[in-house]
Amino acid sequence: MKKIAAIIISIAFTFSAMAQSGGAPEGFGGPRLASVGISIGYYSPSLDYWKNRTSYDLGGSILPSLQIDAALFPYVNARLSAGYFSTSAEITRLESWGSEKIGLTLVPVSLSLYAPLNADAFTFYAGGGVDLTAITANYDSPASSQKGTGSTTTAHFLLGAERAFSNYAIGFEGKYVLGKYKQNLDFTGSGTPSMEEVSLNGIYAGISLKYRF
Repeated sequence: MKKIAAIIISIAFTFSAMAQSGGAPEGFGGPRLASVGISIGYYSPSLDYWKNRTSYDLGGSILPSLQIDAALFPYVNARLSAGYFSTSAEITRLESWGSEKIGLTLVPVSLSLYAPLNADAFTFYAGGGVDLTAITANYDSPASSQKGTGSTTTAHFLLGAERAFSNYAIGFEGKYVLGKYKQNLDFTGSGTPSMEEVSLNGIYAGISLKYRF
């Protein structure tokens, strides 16, 4: 995780150096709240354990989020965001037995640093950050119901562009998430949870609407 953090900081400051070649932005005036907004996109995590070693084909889903952006320095912005992701899969082994269902919910709270580069009416940016993600996994079958909760820390890299319209801005952003979590549900009925690592690596792509201050 330390190596990932170092790479993220390096990317943000490299992009910041590129932006500085155009001179300091007019009217920066020190750290300030830059915008508040909402975003919605599609996140497709690997979830390799579920897809490759079980019959549950958990897939990607919509991830909406709320976000607050602040200008920290002339060429470094920060973002605090919170999102919600939910996916599920259901299988039927025997008609007489009924169906079994797995549900997975992720609630990431993210802190990002990014460097904006203004080009005419558009603003392009690049950076990265870390996520503290709350996880809930549910298993339901005719024989039992189980619930597992926990959290994990992941990292992300991001690239985006925004178009401003007066006090509003519409944007597009792509993100790559790196991380994993350990699940501990008991699928065998033995009373011993199955401790397995599940990858959260994956791509997010979405749009945003912000109100700029």
